[in-house]
Amino acid sequence: MLGRLGKAVLRRRSPQPVRRRAIDRDDSAQPGDLTTAGRYAFRRNRTLTGSLLSEIASPSERHADLKSPRVQVHTLRYHRRKLVLRLFVLSVGIAGLIWVLYQSVVMPKVTLIGVDSPSAETTQRYEKAIQDYLVARPFERLRALIDIKSLIDYLQHDYPEIQSVEPTVAFAGFGCAKFSIVMRHPVVSWQAGATLVFVDSSGAAFYRNVPESPVVQVIDRTGVQATTNKVLVSNRFLEFVGKVVGYFSMQKYTVSSVILPEGTTRQIEVKLDGVGYPVRLSIDRAAASQVEDAVRAIQYCAEHSVNPAYLDVRVSRRAFYK
Repeated sequence: MLGRLGKAVLRRRSPQPVRRRAIDRDDSAQPGDLTTAGRYAFRRNRTLTGSLLSEIASPSERHADLKSPRVQVHTLRYHRRKLVLRLFVLSVGIAGLIWVLYQSVVMPKVTLIGVDSPSAETTQRYEKAIQDYLVARPFERLRALIDIKSLIDYLQHDYPEIQSVEPTVAFAGFGCAKFSIVMRHPVVSWQAGATLVFVDSSGAAFYRNVPESPVVQVIDRTGVQATTNKVLVSNRFLEFVGKVVGYFSMQKYTVSSVILPEGTTRQIEVKLDGVGYPVRLSIDRAAASQVEDAVRAIQYCAEHSVNPAYLDVRVSRRAFYK
């Protein structure tokens, strides 16, 4: 009996499930509360915020407090590299700007090599010509980009007295550059009508004797007007005369005068210092070979005590004298 009764009582007194009760908590923390209680208070139906990746943030995240120390170190290293990269780019940009200012040519300055005390008008003339060249070619405003050969061709077109320009353009202050111009030194001058023509040792003709060098005057005895004679005013004739003077100078002979003899326009007579007779040459034969033949004949006459009235080397490898 007791056994059955006890079992019945136990069945009647089976434990009831405990109802869940709300835990007392501080509900005073509002969604916008940033205090410690507001940040860490558990709220029902809310998602835990935070991420282990610094690039990913939850929609309601205000403070990423779940980053591990290792992630924080990586984040600091990333920001440090980004800052260093930005500083490097900024430094390169500043250095490039300084280089451009250092290389820029806004106002060209001119130095004339071989000219003592050139006039201000002369230097300004060439400075203006260089400025016009740079205006037409703005990409050559930097000294490192200047095409010297093109610059020489441009200057010689209007100023043939310029022989060359030094390849190194020197720094003369921010925005300024110094150009060194080599001027031609004339060896022969000739009055062609109303124009005075100068010729240097290479045979180039020009019209300004900027170095003011002493020159040999060409004496015209042909009786032909130079302005109407195409042979006398041709560049070939002037080039020949200049080369003859230059080649004799290389052989240690100084030309004292150049004469255009009467009755011909295709030959010249050259008088040399220390030689008592003129030398006749033809413009139809190379100047170098004629000067070589003349020097050899002069040495022969000096060795054999021959004093001719003139020496003619117009024929190749032949020298005639009278």
